[in-house]
Amino acid sequence: MPTLNRSLVLAALLVLGFAIVVEAQRPDRYPDRPNNRGQAATAPEGTGTVAYDPGVPADSVVVLTGSVNLYGNLFNTRNSLPLSSGVVTRVSWYTGSVGGFAPVWFATPGGTATYLGCCSATSANAFNSAALALAVPSSFFLGLDVGGSGAFGSLGLRSATTNSQGFHGRQRYSGAGASNTLSGQNMMVRVSGDIVIPVELLDFNVE
Repeated sequence: MPTLNRSLVLAALLVLGFAIVVEAQRPDRYPDRPNNRGQAATAPEGTGTVAYDPGVPADSVVVLTGSVNLYGNLFNTRNSLPLSSGVVTRVSWYTGSVGGFAPVWFATPGGTATYLGCCSATSANAFNSAALALAVPSSFFLGLDVGGSGAFGSLGLRSATTNSQGFHGRQRYSGAGASNTLSGQNMMVRVSGDIVIPVELLDFNVE
């Protein structure tokens, strides 16, 4: 009888050992999950989109205004917190009822604007975007030429803000460092990149 009990115990141990080996060798169905524990993946620290306007519809549009023809925002905060220097990887803007190609311009505060290039014809009455690889300081202007040669059609603006961020709209021309504040206006121009701090302000949505 004792011999039979020892045999049963030995058999049980062998079955348990086999089960452990099989579980260890079983391929993970989600090999890309962090630490193979199933946690939700997070975006890289500091990435996100800076948007001062609350979205569509536009309150009005700027159309072919003349020599002071660069319109955009002074990007220097997000949700009342300062931005970090980093790289802007995408710019997006709302085109009004008149389409056209989109000449994108960049400037540091007080600096002369630099032409970054343009994309093909943009869709009217919609947000459009273009990829960038632009190193920026913690405060900078980014906008579009609404009246230059080739005449980009129209750019939306809002007399409203999102998350009580205030108004950041600016108007300027390429030949000087000064810019005019657009009182009570946010241009419908947004930037994305690793310029956002801190971690709790990360964005996970795709434009």
